[in-house]
Amino acid sequence: MLATALTSRRLADPKGRVAFFWRLTPRRRRLNSAPAACCCFLDFAGMFRLSASRLALLVRVFSHYTMNPKATIKRLRKQIPTFECIPGCTDCCGPVHAAPWEESQIEKHTGKAAKLNRLPSPGLCLRCPYSLNGNCEIYDDRPIICRLFGTIDEPEMLCPHGRRPKVLLTKKQGAKITEEWMKTF
Repeated sequence: MLATALTSRRLADPKGRVAFFWRLTPRRRRLNSAPAACCCFLDFAGMFRLSASRLALLVRVFSHYTMNPKATIKRLRKQIPTFECIPGCTDCCGPVHAAPWEESQIEKHTGKAAKLNRLPSPGLCLRCPYSLNGNCEIYDDRPIICRLFGTIDEPEMLCPHGRRPKVLLTKKQGAKITEEWMKTF
């Protein structure tokens, strides 16, 4: 699929409302990003008269569906500060959810099907299935939700043993990372 360049022409209708007509010009480049894919999608949308705000909404929605979960999760991991846990401590391990890409990484590195996102049987303790013998089997590939624990400046999100990174994330930063992570599901 060839990428396209987006150009617009601003017009006003008889009532004075401003609208845009979007015209797309082909370029000889492969699509490899969400913005380029949006431009290609707008080839279809360009047949319709769209206001700037509706076009922005359309691009935002379409970008969500063309998002690369691997790149998003890797980018989010870099934003989360790190700290050293107490060896053998599993106080923060609980029921864990992982994005599909994170599960595929766990399966790839452990050679076992991911055990996360499974509903427990009644009466079972809600602990992480990878927390065995006081150690995390998947520490290097642990999901974003595990990485966030102990890094957000919120009393319920701090390590009960006082371990923490040099700089904590604010509640707003933690919420933004969580929101972006949840879009990868």
